[in-house]
Amino acid sequence: MDRLSARGENRCLAVCSRLYGRGVGEPKAKRIKFSQSRRARRSARRMNRSMVLAEWNRARESLRAAETLTREALYSDAISRAYYAILHGAKAALQIHKVAAESHPAVRRMFGLHLVKSGEMEPEWSAYLTESLDDRLAADYDAETSFSKKEATSEFRARETFLNVLAAT
Repeated sequence: MDRLSARGENRCLAVCSRLYGRGVGEPKAKRIKFSQSRRARRSARRMNRSMVLAEWNRARESLRAAETLTREALYSDAISRAYYAILHGAKAALQIHKVAAESHPAVRRMFGLHLVKSGEMEPEWSAYLTESLDDRLAADYDAETSFSKKEATSEFRARETFLNVLAAT
């Protein structure tokens, strides 16, 4: 098996080098990598009142979009927008604590670490982020999955409750 795979790799390298010349697979320029601390410093500068408000406004806007899409019978899209409502709400709450999270998994992790473990939020709300992401992924990427008006309305109301709980803390 090793001889076959090695022979196949050599054949590919030979073909690629004939087509593209020498240096196939080598980067043309050295990539610059920022250290984690530099990235954290850059994010820290952006953490201020305007970022909290911007995330909160995006959360409310996404929630309104989810409600409108539900009314228009676009249930999968409504579920997707409802997820983004709580994602932006969670990011706003993290910004208040001077924590920036750029990716979806980072938001979930940091939400649990900074808001649930500190006792400000109950653990069920952290699980809510994960469940909501699962629903969004099904709504956006699983063509065989369909949602009813009842499910979309329920998702909207649940996400609205989540944002209200965040606003109260």
